[in-house]
Amino acid sequence: MKSHNASRCKPSHYGIMQAGMGVLFLNSSRVPWRLSYCLCTQVEGGLRAEQGDWGTALSLWNKALALTPEDGILHEMRSQALNEVEDAWGAVQAASRAAELLPRSADVLVTLARAQLNLGEVLHDACS
Repeated sequence: MKSHNASRCKPSHYGIMQAGMGVLFLNSSRVPWRLSYCLCTQVEGGLRAEQGDWGTALSLWNKALALTPEDGILHEMRSQALNEVEDAWGAVQAASRAAELLPRSADVLVTLARAQLNLGEVLHDACS
């Protein structure tokens, strides 16, 4: 399988963004470059997460969040990845931010509950 990175996420003059093995079709005249880059980076991070490459996924999502800090979905995805790398406190913080931004999202609330449960397990183990 070919290795791809976020630097390959760039628009063409047809409004098409390439992200790893996927392609996003965006009308570049209507979508700001920042949003286009973030969508591409989000997709690339998702592909990396599916492959179990949590470090790269987190790095990509952190870059996207630097440009779009109000993206609750990215915070939720980041929380799941932080749970996978056993950063329970970071996962709770990311999920809490996602819940602030998307308070009616069942997926976000489930991720927050899992992160809090994992944090409780870490604290329980530390006290035992």
